Amino acid sequence: MAEAGLEYVPIRNASRHSPAFALRQVGADMSSIDHVLGQANPLVTARHYVEDDLALTANLLGRVADQMLAKPQTGSAGGGS
Repeated sequence: MAEAGLEYVPIRNASRHSPAFALRQVGADMSSIDHVLGQANPLVTARHYVEDDLALTANLLGRVADQMLAKPQTGSAGGGS
């Protein structure tokens, strides 16, 4: 597996790792992933089952920026006249 560049995932963890990673890839928040996995402690999910994905994070931030730019700004700085 190391020669192929694959990380070893024990079989007992694979059934949780794959769904957790797939949920993260589509933008699910950690709380939702915890609920699906049945985790009592969110740190377990964060540490063991979900890998940070910089491309996912960049995509989500881009979507937020697009939404913010698309919405008309309400109110004004300075309090008006």
